[in-house]
Amino acid sequence: MRKNEQHEDDMLDIIEWLHPYVPGHNEESDGKPVKVLSGGDYLTFERHKEAQSSMQDARTPSARLEGFVPKIEDFHTQAEWLKVNQKPRKFKHILITWQWCWDGS
Repeated sequence: MRKNEQHEDDMLDIIEWLHPYVPGHNEESDGKPVKVLSGGDYLTFERHKEAQSSMQDARTPSARLEGFVPKIEDFHTQAEWLKVNQKPRKFKHILITWQWCWDGS
């Protein structure tokens, strides 16, 4: 799929393509799909919300793409901040420490 999540129309195509994989997805029934987090950077988050808003008048919860809950992933922003504000050697150490804490190891 050659789509760019930075464009609202492409983001709608991406979400529609992925939504059949959401548990409980059914275009024909009024049953609600299971909520699944969909993460990305801030721009992707905004485009996702806009794409879902454009489908708010659809007939069923699955057609309204209600199975996805957009969420902002902060790691990208934090990593960019560390690259700019830390020396490369310190950044590598902090990143490794953060990954170690995140994995629970």
